[in-house]
Amino acid sequence: MTGEINRITNWIYKEVCSKWSDLNSLSKDGVSVSINVSPAQIKYSDFVKDIKEIIKHSEMSPEKIIIEITESSFMENFNVAVKKLNELKELGIRIALDDFGSGYSSFNYLGELPLDIMKIDKQLIDNIIDNKEKAILLGTITELSHKLGLKVVGEGVETKEQYEYLKKNNCDYIQGYYFYKPKRLEELIKSKR
Repeated sequence: MTGEINRITNWIYKEVCSKWSDLNSLSKDGVSVSINVSPAQIKYSDFVKDIKEIIKHSEMSPEKIIIEITESSFMENFNVAVKKLNELKELGIRIALDDFGSGYSSFNYLGELPLDIMKIDKQLIDNIIDNKEKAILLGTITELSHKLGLKVVGEGVETKEQYEYLKKNNCDYIQGYYFYKPKRLEELIKSKR
């Protein structure tokens, strides 16, 4: 491994933190930013130290950062991953489990991870209206997540029917192309003026 992923990620974190005040101006309630973290980054020994350093030299509040991990991020060394995630939580950063329902999806570790947000994968959202089994799974995951004190995000919503179904079934947040497609920051700022 060359470590290139860590250099690229640090650049991304710095860019996000430096552009946060521009992003924050787009909403009267303030903006939180989600950043995906790869399994390689979780293994990287200076991962938490680098994030602390970047935050220290920016205007961004740690409470406005959401670190998104996937299950593969902690499968290799669960205890090390939990330790690092707890260190991030101590800074005020929130932790989201991304793409739940697409990989191993073990309920075993959910009580041990310092999570704030459960993001339900698009694969479970697709055909949710016509698929009874998916509907049952979604309902179970949502209820369990809420009992664990987690907010639930439905990912990959593309239709009004999916949106209305998730809203009706206690999904806290809903994201997907139904609302917006990805845009460059400059486009977002321009469209809000």
